[in-house]
Amino acid sequence: MSDAIATVEAAFVSALTSDVDELADVLDHEPGQEGLPRFPCVTMLYLGSRRVGEFTSAADDIEHNWDVFLYLELKDFRKTQLQLKELVPKLLDAVRHAGVLAGSEKSDLLDELARPEFFRAAGYAVKRLALRTRETAL
Repeated sequence: MSDAIATVEAAFVSALTSDVDELADVLDHEPGQEGLPRFPCVTMLYLGSRRVGEFTSAADDIEHNWDVFLYLELKDFRKTQLQLKELVPKLLDAVRHAGVLAGSEKSDLLDELARPEFFRAAGYAVKRLALRTRETAL
């Protein structure tokens, strides 16, 4: 893993941890068999990178992509939906207020309007967001 990826992940976790008090946990990975920590929590899943170039640029940039998941406890559908309405804008604002995340030259947390998924039997709901960063390739 490149240093830039680890640096972005650490900066993302730091931004959410310091700006969104309602979160019980923020992880730089998607948990496996250990399961989800306390709710509400945010996790990251690195999707990969790609070279993106501009016609006016001598070098390509590298865009890194993550899925970001907001997990909420699901006991009451109405309460969970209200939490979604409150927390998603706070997550977006936390990254926006952090400015460019360390390790990147451009960073955006986006709500691509993915439908939240509700897992009644497992007791949680999840909302997917997208984190995109860009660094200049030399």
